[in-house]
Amino acid sequence: MRKLLFWCAFAIGSLSTLNCSAVIIYVDIPEDEESFVFVSLATKDFDFNGDGAIDLIFSASNSGFTLRPQGNNRIITVFENNLAPLDAGFSIGEAIDNANGAQWWGDKAFISSCMSTPIGVQCDGAFTNLTAFMGAEFEIEGETHYGWIQIREFAGLGGFFFDFAYESEPGVGILAGAIAIPEPSVSILLFFGLAVMVLRKRL
Repeated sequence: MRKLLFWCAFAIGSLSTLNCSAVIIYVDIPEDEESFVFVSLATKDFDFNGDGAIDLIFSASNSGFTLRPQGNNRIITVFENNLAPLDAGFSIGEAIDNANGAQWWGDKAFISSCMSTPIGVQCDGAFTNLTAFMGAEFEIEGETHYGWIQIREFAGLGGFFFDFAYESEPGVGILAGAIAIPEPSVSILLFFGLAVMVLRKRL
Protein backbone atom coordinates (compact mmCIF):
# COMPACT_ATOMS: atom_id res chain seq x y z
CA MET A 1 0.00 0.00 0.00
CA ARG A 2 1.39 3.38 -1.00
CA LYS A 3 1.83 5.58 2.03
CA LEU A 4 2.08 9.27 1.27
CA LEU A 5 3.62 10.96 4.25
CA PHE A 6 2.49 14.55 3.79
CA TRP A 7 3.34 16.51 6.92
CA CYS A 8 0.97 19.45 6.49
CA ALA A 9 -0.97 21.06 9.32
CA PHE A 10 -4.06 23.21 9.71
CA ALA A 11 -3.67 26.77 10.91
CA ILE A 12 -5.61 27.26 14.14
CA GLY A 13 -8.98 28.96 13.70
CA SER A 14 -9.10 29.28 9.92
CA LEU A 15 -7.91 25.68 9.32
CA SER A 16 -6.11 26.91 6.22
CA THR A 17 -3.45 24.52 4.93
CA LEU A 18 0.22 25.30 5.41
CA ASN A 19 2.52 25.05 2.40
CA CYS A 20 4.48 21.82 2.35
CA SER A 21 7.59 20.98 0.38
CA ALA A 22 10.37 18.39 0.41
CA VAL A 23 7.93 15.58 1.12
CA ILE A 24 9.22 12.01 1.41
CA ILE A 25 6.95 9.43 -0.19
CA TYR A 26 7.38 6.03 1.45
CA VAL A 27 6.11 2.66 0.19
CA ASP A 28 6.04 -0.56 2.23
CA ILE A 29 6.05 -3.35 -0.37
CA PRO A 30 3.39 -6.07 0.25
CA GLU A 31 4.84 -9.42 1.33
CA ASP A 32 3.53 -11.24 -1.73
CA GLU A 33 5.47 -8.82 -3.96
CA GLU A 34 8.70 -8.75 -1.98
CA SER A 35 10.57 -11.77 -3.33
CA PHE A 36 12.40 -11.89 -6.63
CA VAL A 37 13.85 -15.32 -7.32
CA PHE A 38 15.80 -16.53 -10.33
CA VAL A 39 13.60 -18.67 -12.58
CA SER A 40 15.02 -18.93 -16.11
CA LEU A 41 15.65 -15.29 -17.20
CA ALA A 42 13.57 -13.37 -14.67
CA THR A 43 13.18 -9.59 -14.67
CA LYS A 44 11.45 -7.12 -12.37
CA ASP A 45 10.49 -3.61 -13.47
CA PHE A 46 10.71 -0.89 -10.83
CA ASP A 47 8.69 2.33 -11.01
CA PHE A 48 9.31 4.67 -8.06
CA ASN A 49 6.29 6.95 -8.42
CA GLY A 50 3.82 4.74 -10.27
CA ASP A 51 3.61 6.94 -13.36
CA GLY A 52 4.07 4.00 -15.74
CA ALA A 53 7.63 4.97 -16.68
CA ILE A 54 10.04 2.20 -15.69
CA ASP A 55 12.94 3.63 -13.68
CA LEU A 56 15.02 0.49 -13.07
CA ILE A 57 15.03 -3.09 -14.35
CA PHE A 58 16.31 -5.89 -12.12
CA SER A 59 17.38 -9.15 -13.80
CA ALA A 60 18.40 -12.56 -12.47
CA SER A 61 20.12 -15.20 -14.56
CA ASN A 62 22.83 -17.83 -14.28
CA SER A 63 25.40 -15.02 -14.52
CA GLY A 64 24.08 -13.16 -11.48
CA PHE A 65 21.68 -10.54 -10.20
CA THR A 66 21.89 -7.25 -12.12
CA LEU A 67 20.28 -3.84 -12.30
CA ARG A 68 19.98 -1.45 -15.23
CA PRO A 69 18.82 2.19 -14.86
CA GLN A 70 16.52 3.36 -17.64
CA GLY A 71 16.94 6.55 -19.67
CA ASN A 72 19.01 9.15 -17.83
CA ASN A 73 18.51 7.50 -14.44
CA ARG A 74 21.53 6.55 -12.32
CA ILE A 75 22.39 4.38 -9.32
CA ILE A 76 25.17 4.50 -6.73
CA THR A 77 27.89 1.92 -7.36
CA VAL A 78 31.38 1.00 -6.16
CA PHE A 79 34.23 -0.42 -8.23
CA GLU A 80 32.44 1.06 -11.26
CA ASN A 81 29.69 -1.49 -11.95
CA ASN A 82 28.93 -3.05 -8.55
CA LEU A 83 25.81 -1.80 -6.79
CA ALA A 84 26.83 -0.06 -3.57
CA PRO A 85 25.23 -1.37 -0.33
CA LEU A 86 24.43 1.77 1.68
CA ASP A 87 24.03 2.08 5.43
CA ALA A 88 21.02 3.82 6.92
CA GLY A 89 21.61 7.56 6.94
CA PHE A 90 23.81 7.67 3.84
CA SER A 91 23.12 10.94 2.05
CA ILE A 92 21.75 10.32 -1.46
CA GLY A 93 21.90 13.45 -3.62
CA GLU A 94 23.78 15.17 -6.41
CA ALA A 95 26.97 15.09 -4.33
CA ILE A 96 27.70 11.83 -2.49
CA ASP A 97 30.40 10.66 -0.09
CA ASN A 98 32.91 8.86 -2.30
CA ALA A 99 35.29 7.90 0.48
CA ASN A 100 34.67 4.21 -0.26
CA GLY A 101 34.66 4.66 -4.01
CA ALA A 102 30.93 5.36 -4.32
CA GLN A 103 29.89 7.04 -7.56
CA TRP A 104 26.84 7.69 -9.73
CA TRP A 105 26.53 5.11 -12.51
CA GLY A 106 24.13 5.14 -15.47
CA ASP A 107 24.64 1.68 -16.94
CA LYS A 108 24.17 -1.98 -16.03
CA ALA A 109 25.49 -2.87 -12.58
CA PHE A 110 25.97 -6.13 -10.74
CA ILE A 111 24.22 -6.69 -7.44
CA SER A 112 26.10 -9.98 -7.46
CA SER A 113 27.88 -11.86 -10.25
CA CYS A 114 28.13 -15.64 -10.57
CA MET A 115 30.33 -18.12 -12.38
CA SER A 116 30.60 -21.90 -12.61
CA THR A 117 33.53 -23.51 -10.82
CA PRO A 118 34.59 -27.13 -10.23
CA ILE A 119 32.81 -26.98 -6.86
CA GLY A 120 29.64 -25.39 -8.20
CA VAL A 121 28.32 -21.91 -8.89
CA GLN A 122 30.10 -19.19 -6.94
CA CYS A 123 28.64 -15.69 -6.52
CA ASP A 124 30.41 -12.54 -5.44
CA GLY A 125 29.78 -8.79 -5.27
CA ALA A 126 29.59 -5.88 -2.86
CA PHE A 127 25.88 -6.62 -2.17
CA THR A 128 26.08 -10.44 -2.05
CA ASN A 129 24.12 -11.93 0.88
CA LEU A 130 23.56 -8.49 2.44
CA THR A 131 20.49 -6.54 3.52
CA ALA A 132 21.16 -2.88 2.79
CA PHE A 133 19.90 0.20 0.96
CA MET A 134 20.64 1.21 -2.61
CA GLY A 135 20.53 4.78 -3.90
CA ALA A 136 18.90 5.97 -7.11
CA GLU A 137 18.56 9.15 -9.13
CA PHE A 138 15.57 9.16 -11.47
CA GLU A 139 13.35 11.55 -13.40
CA ILE A 140 9.72 12.57 -12.98
CA GLU A 141 8.48 14.74 -15.85
CA GLY A 142 12.06 15.62 -16.74
CA GLU A 143 13.09 16.67 -13.22
CA THR A 144 15.64 14.87 -11.04
CA HIS A 145 14.54 13.05 -7.87
CA TYR A 146 16.40 10.90 -5.36
CA GLY A 147 15.31 7.72 -3.61
CA TRP A 148 16.34 4.51 -1.88
CA ILE A 149 15.30 0.84 -1.97
CA GLN A 150 15.95 -1.66 0.82
CA ILE A 151 17.09 -4.98 -0.63
CA ARG A 152 18.21 -8.34 0.68
CA GLU A 153 20.35 -10.19 -1.84
CA PHE A 154 20.76 -13.94 -1.62
CA ALA A 155 23.42 -16.03 -3.34
CA GLY A 156 23.23 -14.25 -6.68
CA LEU A 157 19.82 -15.71 -7.45
CA GLY A 158 17.58 -12.75 -6.68
CA GLY A 159 16.48 -10.90 -3.59
CA PHE A 160 13.80 -9.37 -1.43
CA PHE A 161 12.53 -5.82 -1.84
CA PHE A 162 11.25 -4.66 1.55
CA ASP A 163 10.39 -1.00 1.04
CA PHE A 164 11.45 2.18 -0.71
CA ALA A 165 11.07 5.94 -0.56
CA TYR A 166 11.79 8.99 -2.67
CA GLU A 167 11.90 12.74 -2.27
CA SER A 168 8.97 14.46 -4.01
CA GLU A 169 10.77 17.80 -4.29
CA PRO A 170 12.98 17.88 -7.42
CA GLY A 171 16.70 18.14 -6.72
CA VAL A 172 16.34 17.49 -2.97
CA GLY A 173 18.42 14.64 -1.55
CA ILE A 174 17.25 11.91 0.81
CA LEU A 175 18.91 9.85 3.55
CA ALA A 176 18.93 6.10 3.04
CA GLY A 177 16.13 4.63 5.15
CA ALA A 178 14.41 7.99 5.78
CA ILE A 179 10.61 7.80 5.88
CA ALA A 180 9.89 11.38 7.02
CA ILE A 181 9.31 12.59 10.56
CA PRO A 182 7.51 15.91 11.04
CA GLU A 183 9.24 18.82 12.69
CA PRO A 184 8.02 19.36 16.28
CA SER A 185 6.40 22.68 15.36
CA VAL A 186 4.44 21.02 12.57
CA SER A 187 3.36 18.20 14.88
CA ILE A 188 2.00 20.72 17.40
CA LEU A 189 0.09 22.60 14.70
CA LEU A 190 -1.32 19.34 13.39
CA PHE A 191 -2.49 18.34 16.87
CA PHE A 192 -4.23 21.66 17.53
CA GLY A 193 -5.68 21.77 14.03
CA LEU A 194 -7.28 18.37 14.46
CA ALA A 195 -8.51 19.34 17.93
CA VAL A 196 -10.28 22.38 16.47
CA MET A 197 -11.92 20.18 13.86
CA VAL A 198 -13.20 17.78 16.54
CA LEU A 199 -14.55 20.65 18.66
CA ARG A 200 -16.35 22.16 15.71
CA LYS A 201 -18.07 18.85 14.98
CA ARG A 202 -19.29 18.65 18.58
CA LEU A 203 -20.70 22.20 18.63
